[in-house]
Amino acid sequence: MGFAVSRFSVGVVAAVSLLIAVVMICAQPALAVQSARTRAVAAATCSPALQGISLSPASVPGGAPSTVTATLACSPKKALTITLKGFSGTRVPAALHVAAGKISASGTITTATRKTAVRGWIRGTLGKTSRQALLTVGVTPKTCQSPALSAASLPSLAYVGDHVVLGVKLTCTPAKAVRLSLTSTDAPAAAPAIPVPSTVTIGAYYQSVSIVLAPKMYQPGQYKSTVSVRYGGRTLSRAITVDPGLSQFANSPSSCSPNSVNLTIFFTGQVPAGGLSVKLKSNNAAVTVPATVAFTQQGSIGGMVAGVTVNSVSKNTKVTLTATLGSRTLTVSVVLLATWQSGDKITLVPSPGPGPFYGPSFGYEYLVNLSNPAPASGLAGTATTDDPDAVQNLTSPVEITPGCTSTVISFYVPYESAPVHAVVTVSIGGSTAAASLTIEPSLASVTLPATIVGGQSGTGTVTLAGAPDVAETVYLESTWGILTVPNSVTVPAGQTSVTFPITTVAVTSDSQVNVTASHNVSDQVADSVTSNAIDVTP
Repeated sequence: MGFAVSRFSVGVVAAVSLLIAVVMICAQPALAVQSARTRAVAAATCSPALQGISLSPASVPGGAPSTVTATLACSPKKALTITLKGFSGTRVPAALHVAAGKISASGTITTATRKTAVRGWIRGTLGKTSRQALLTVGVTPKTCQSPALSAASLPSLAYVGDHVVLGVKLTCTPAKAVRLSLTSTDAPAAAPAIPVPSTVTIGAYYQSVSIVLAPKMYQPGQYKSTVSVRYGGRTLSRAITVDPGLSQFANSPSSCSPNSVNLTIFFTGQVPAGGLSVKLKSNNAAVTVPATVAFTQQGSIGGMVAGVTVNSVSKNTKVTLTATLGSRTLTVSVVLLATWQSGDKITLVPSPGPGPFYGPSFGYEYLVNLSNPAPASGLAGTATTDDPDAVQNLTSPVEITPGCTSTVISFYVPYESAPVHAVVTVSIGGSTAAASLTIEPSLASVTLPATIVGGQSGTGTVTLAGAPDVAETVYLESTWGILTVPNSVTVPAGQTSVTFPITTVAVTSDSQVNVTASHNVSDQVADSVTSNAIDVTP
């Protein structure tokens, strides 16, 4: 835009840095939360070497300042001092002091006015380690005492998510810092005004400044804003139209076709009249996308991307796809899988959980997952077990639909009076996988006293059909609130029963209540039994 974008005054750098810092803090709250233990461990293992010296800006006109920052490799337990040295025509702090627990410290470099440019090193030293950064000091420009606003520039169109640059130029280079006032307005009135700092400083020896603005989201879609800059008695205003930006770029492959690429794009607001055009790219010919995709339906918020082509691959291939609107780019990565080959991996995952299992119960399953999708002809295999009396009605044959990477096999567990350790084996397409499962003894009974006076306590008993080889959790539930039992009890390994307390409330007439005991596999109820009825009397 014809402005020296790199020429930031100390005041401008500070203002922009503050805005960036606020954004980073808001966007990354987790970075601000660190446990005392983590900090203590980090401090204990810290070897605080000098990692680097940086300058902002690294090029200044003679007479203008620059900020020097020394950064350590980690936070020290005690304050450390880094000595600094400059070169002729610069004045640097003798030292920077990094406080305990901090990782960096900064200071101001002042430069002399110059008729010729010069470059030199700013060197920092900590112990035996030195780091340096190159500073360029340019020719001091001719200055004036009474600068005025000369020009302001702003793009006529931007998108939410863009970093919009407002450029401001003075009629001449000031000998002293100049402070500008900024405001912004919006249209319609409900739309958000583009956030601007209330003031921006153009430092001495700079004639222009660039201010980065971030338009806010407006759900109804397009809005307009006017940004004004004022200095002295003059105000310059520039209008900008803000269109919705990219909100989401995603892929939703078919559940039985992992190599399908179904791209969707959504915007931060409704598509305006005239539509929105998004640029697309793929980094691999395995997936081709159109160069641009246009969304023309006014009032919509996005939708599917047409024209995507997926080609077969001979090996698993990662493809990165990008969508760009304005200066914002979103990325989606997909992994295309090679078609199943003999020897590829099979994985068996028990459902609803890893067990142990209990019977009698239907509905137990194994998810059969393939590392690569089945070919166009599909796949067929077998499921077997070494104990068909315990693992009953096991699904076989096992079939995988073309393009799919998974299927389900189911089995039934009968009533068991002793622990069972069985193996399920699945063989498909030249590959085999086996999974061990345990079936523990079933519930035999829950017994309660035949009668109890309301308000009194008593004891119930859970009995298993046999002794388990690991501790079993049995869940309990009363059928009426007049009797209370624990949520669960544990039967120790090697035992067949355990007692549990019961409590009652006072009643005005004879009332019967039962207790149900059950085994759970994950959140699914397995076998269950109901107790005898206990009579709660007045």
